[in-house]
Amino acid sequence: MFTLVYVLFVIFPIFTASCHVVVDKNSRSEQKIVARFLQHYLVVGVGLQGIFLALYEALNAEKMTQFMNLHSIYVVDEIARAHLAFGILGVLCIWFRKGFWMATGLGYAIFLYSRAYAQIEAMLQKGQHLLKVSQPRSEEHTSELQ
Repeated sequence: MFTLVYVLFVIFPIFTASCHVVVDKNSRSEQKIVARFLQHYLVVGVGLQGIFLALYEALNAEKMTQFMNLHSIYVVDEIARAHLAFGILGVLCIWFRKGFWMATGLGYAIFLYSRAYAQIEAMLQKGQHLLKVSQPRSEEHTSELQ
């Protein structure tokens, strides 16, 4: 399900921005077209996605704890709060521009890269995947790697 959500929130901002550019005759310059696509990505791809994920993770915290192979429900709660914070920032990009867009985009990028780093670190050090997308390793295979 999460893969579908992430794909949806990548494709949908492209669709909405394309519609906005086609309808708005004043935004035909290259700079305005890029600004429209960035705004739609921040509002939809960061804002709405963040709010959606925050609600889903908060309402299904126990299920998410098992899915992410975590030992504490508080970690899922913190991730949900971070998604909510970036979701609100993304939606605020409708009204605030310039430096606010950069701060929102940079903060969200750091958040995503730090989560990816944590997953890679867990895979390399502990041999565990934070997301249960593969079969557990057998003891023979694990001993071969060490």
